[in-house]
Amino acid sequence: MTRSRTALSTLAALLLAGCASDEDREVVFPRGTHEVCTRPAPRPAIFRGGPLLLSHQFRALGPGRAVETARLAGGIMLKLHHEACERQSQAFRFYLPKGQAAPGNPAATYALAARFMRGLAAPGPDGDALRELAQPLAAAAAKGGAAPPLAGRIALGEFQELLVNVSPGAETSAYGPVLVVTYRLKV
Repeated sequence: MTRSRTALSTLAALLLAGCASDEDREVVFPRGTHEVCTRPAPRPAIFRGGPLLLSHQFRALGPGRAVETARLAGGIMLKLHHEACERQSQAFRFYLPKGQAAPGNPAATYALAARFMRGLAAPGPDGDALRELAQPLAAAAAKGGAAPPLAGRIALGEFQELLVNVSPGAETSAYGPVLVVTYRLKV
């Protein structure tokens, strides 16, 4: 008897759910005010003739947003996300090869990040921005055991900061650890 009651109540619930309209089942999130981004589209930051670069692709994703992907020497893949509307940032994600271990200490991680940034910079004034990002990374690496911890902020003046972090690669990924260097303009 209880089995048939359970089956009937389950059947009734399914029938009622089937009768509900799509509008009743739709999840509605509050809509904020979205301003149209008036900033220009980001330009490529990676120098095509750099010593580390094997291949490069730049793709605009809409006003103020773009992504660059590149294959670097040593089997490293780079994804660079540009964001210029909601926040001003660039996130460099270096996917290291599967067999390569992540740097063991923060100083080695900062040194690797500085080497990558210098290798991506264009010669002359066009590459000054990436070389300027490499300087505080190299300075943090030079501190050795006193280097700032990973995932901490490196201040670049009053309104700018760098964040460096390493995450282990996923087992299913074709790549190993991921070195992330994020530049933010605090506005």
